Amino acid sequence: MIEVRNVSKSYGEVQVLRDISFSVKRAESKIILGSNSSGKSTLLRLLMGLEKPDSGEIIIDGKDITKLSEWELIKFRKNKSIVFQEGALFDSLTIRDNVGFKLYDEGWDEEEVDEIVFKLLQFVGLEHTIDMYPSELSGGMKRRVAIARAMAGEPNVIFYDDPTAGLDPVTSRTICDLIVKLRDIEGVTSVVVTHDLSVAYFISNFMALVNDEGMISLREQSEDFCFINSSFLMLKDGKVIFDGSEKALKKCEDPFVREFIS
Repeated sequence: MIEVRNVSKSYGEVQVLRDISFSVKRAESKIILGSNSSGKSTLLRLLMGLEKPDSGEIIIDGKDITKLSEWELIKFRKNKSIVFQEGALFDSLTIRDNVGFKLYDEGWDEEEVDEIVFKLLQFVGLEHTIDMYPSELSGGMKRRVAIARAMAGEPNVIFYDDPTAGLDPVTSRTICDLIVKLRDIEGVTSVVVTHDLSVAYFISNFMALVNDEGMISLREQSEDFCFINSSFLMLKDGKVIFDGSEKALKKCEDPFVREFIS
């Protein structure tokens, strides 16, 4: 789904990303780790086409987005979404209008939008907030609404910018559950930037399953139940110093990696 080839990015004399290369398979989670100022947020902006790299290629869904015009990028983003760190909801709009914003903008019928918005809020467990405003919600609820909004238009890729930052452990777990369900039930490819190793390991170790009654449950990876639907990328000073599985990450001998995961 995503292939990044030799991407570099500078702001003035400061080089933020240096010759970055990695790939993400369809319906896989790529978990990006690194300290502050390692280039993680810049990389997300490049993947969304919000900025262009100085060099290199970013191929998403078969298209090199570095060569697209602004109009072509607008069309490209129709089935791509991003969940920002603070949710970034529109304070003056109801939750209905926030979640349905993209659909209204694309000219969908109002009845269709209402039906879709209700189903999306049901998915994140917040259908009762449909007529409320963001100011009436907690931080965790705003983050869940942001995920519902990101799901509008059935995206095949969602980018998450530290989606659990500032949340308590219980609410963080709820957000992680949603990321895993979207990946495994809806087949959404995800790129997750996080500082929280517990979040990273949860996304890597759990898989969402649907039983015969249509109920969704999460199952943890074990010796007799293994799957490969996530991988880790670690950045340091704008360079990739690790790209691989959780198992390989925990065995990595790089001093920075060892210190980070300890």
